[in-house]
Amino acid sequence: MTRYAIAMILRILALLLSLNVATSGASTREERDIGRDFARQLYQSADIETDPVLLGALSRLTLPLIQASEWRDEPLYLILIDNPELNAFAAPGGVIGVHTGLFSAARQSDQVASVLAHEIAHLTQRHFGRRQEDSKRLQAAYLAGTLVALAAGLGGDPTLGTATLSATQAATIDQVLSFSRAHEREADQLGLELLAKAGHDPAAMVGMFKRMQDQQRLSSQPLPYLSTHPVSVERIADTQARTGKTGAEGGDAEFSYWLSRIGTPSATQSGGDRVGYQQAIEAALTAQDWDGVVAIASDARFSFPNDLAIGVWEAQALDRLDRTADALARLEALSQHHRALAQPYVWARDMARLRGWTPEFNFYAGMAAIRQGDSDEAQRFFNSAASQGGAIAARAKAQLRALEFNHSR
Repeated sequence: MTRYAIAMILRILALLLSLNVATSGASTREERDIGRDFARQLYQSADIETDPVLLGALSRLTLPLIQASEWRDEPLYLILIDNPELNAFAAPGGVIGVHTGLFSAARQSDQVASVLAHEIAHLTQRHFGRRQEDSKRLQAAYLAGTLVALAAGLGGDPTLGTATLSATQAATIDQVLSFSRAHEREADQLGLELLAKAGHDPAAMVGMFKRMQDQQRLSSQPLPYLSTHPVSVERIADTQARTGKTGAEGGDAEFSYWLSRIGTPSATQSGGDRVGYQQAIEAALTAQDWDGVVAIASDARFSFPNDLAIGVWEAQALDRLDRTADALARLEALSQHHRALAQPYVWARDMARLRGWTPEFNFYAGMAAIRQGDSDEAQRFFNSAASQGGAIAARAKAQLRALEFNHSR
């Protein structure tokens, strides 16, 4: 073997050692940072859907799945994007993005929940970090194969070197696909478990897969969701075998009302008690009957205490009745329940701004910024609120301490 070949082999060996393949991929802190930055960019650049009925529906479907999962004490960013394409995604650090087109593609709320359960499974299993670890191992294996190919080629057999390199490339591609398929199977299996624990029909996942297949057949372009989550006959059969059902579709009245909010025609007009309250309150809002809104919302709260739309509309009416402090308290209570949504704090921020309540505006702007992944902006607003005295200043200082603690973890 030539001196040049030996030198090249030593360089590749040094690179292999520098990869430190024993590491475990992205750390939890790194994933938190990625999630925060990604959420901030989405809120700054995406067309965010703010309809309280749709946001409330998404939160109601997601939170029970989160509670049934292993996701604990970490930030969660639930973002609804006004986009007709069928798509949903999970990003490291607790980001779950959903297009309104997911609702349009489904035929029942359990089918939407099946997609959410799958994405939550990706988060809890830390598939992003594991993909990074797999990538490092594959990179090391690829370089090792290249080392062998180089040794063979420079050792006097160029044909053998080329063949070895081609085999290495093919094996690497096959391993990447294998890792991806394994993660999808794992997310499907765990997603089915989450659906059952949260009270949904696991067979809805089968029905949603079939809906996706039907949409892909009718589309001239690849569906964005299926480009990263391919649905095959084998995948449908495997899921169907696990549930023992075919995923028969049956619409629910409330889901039909959700579809009407995004302009999707629906044969069902009635949506049950919750929708009845929502429609009655919205009619009273249109008529500017603020006392009527508060009365209906007060009655509805016995059955639906944390409904986002009912609570937000009640807060708007309270503000119109010069009961802004009560309105902000209502929005804050909703924010605590719908902990993955930024919008309740955005509504509180905007309400305080229009009233000229500067300390409250700064505080709620800071809280909204946290929910949107913008910790620098949150710190700026909390500093302003903390400098203005009063009860809100103490709360702002507590949030500043929490920010400092979270950044140190």
